[in-house]
Amino acid sequence: MLIQSAQQGYEWAQYRLGKIFLTGEPMERDVDYSLRWLWEAEAQNNQYAQILLARTFLKGEFAEQDIATAETLLEKSAAQGNADAQYALAKLHLNGQAQNPSVTKATELLEKSAGGGNKWAQYTLGKLLMRGELVPKDISRAEKLLLAAVQPCLSRDEEHTPLPTNQHAAYFLGKLYLSEDGIPKNTPKAVRYLSDSAAQGNQWAQYQLGKMLLYGKEVEQDVERGLSMLSASAAQGNIYADRMIRSYYLHDRMDGEKKAWPGINRIATDLSLSRSTVKRAVKDLEQAGYVRKEAAYRERNMSRTSNRYYVLK
Repeated sequence: MLIQSAQQGYEWAQYRLGKIFLTGEPMERDVDYSLRWLWEAEAQNNQYAQILLARTFLKGEFAEQDIATAETLLEKSAAQGNADAQYALAKLHLNGQAQNPSVTKATELLEKSAGGGNKWAQYTLGKLLMRGELVPKDISRAEKLLLAAVQPCLSRDEEHTPLPTNQHAAYFLGKLYLSEDGIPKNTPKAVRYLSDSAAQGNQWAQYQLGKMLLYGKEVEQDVERGLSMLSASAAQGNIYADRMIRSYYLHDRMDGEKKAWPGINRIATDLSLSRSTVKRAVKDLEQAGYVRKEAAYRERNMSRTSNRYYVLK
């Protein structure tokens, strides 16, 4: 039935047929057959076929990558008010991939896309306004856009499936409510949004929340949960989380002068690490300004003993 409708020239049937054979659901993927029908729909100016083709050429996954063709298709779809196409086109300009990159055009497209409900455009524009990058700083408007970006919503295609909260927007909201930059500080809100972002695996939210919990800063101290958050962040390659975990080990063992003197073997045993890893970690903490290391000597015969570590942060 769908094939018959597509053959009769119905653009929506052509688009849906092209999408089915491109995604391979529920039919087996057939890229050539898919592209044939998507181009048929595009010839009738179907905005969804245009953006699907554009994404195909941007990724270079099922067809040879062709940024220029993708840009042309996005321009056509964006001109019809497609918020997703407007956002994708804005990113091309921001990333310098457009044929004539323009920050002005990028911000105009982000404004249109955000106004059309695109969560990524709302997040991107909110972040730029919060930082004062490319556009004048406007904290009040940044807050509104980021709040819009974290609202639950449905996908914008015909399936209308529920989408998760934008973890990046949630992280920036958490930072915003802690900053006292243009709006009153609101720690409960900050923790709520950071927790939401961290639960979705955002390494920066995990780091920020882990740090707060570890030292009881702004929240009730919960060392176990704080270390768990920092470990999750460090597992994603966050060097700051990794440094904080190792710094905390020394912090937890320091005396009234903020001095600790565990040996390399002791640290390696306690943290289940090799000696070489511990040595690299200590050097990293020194270079980052977290600790200062001093050689220590026994008074009796002046032989070397465990180094002394002064915790600076």
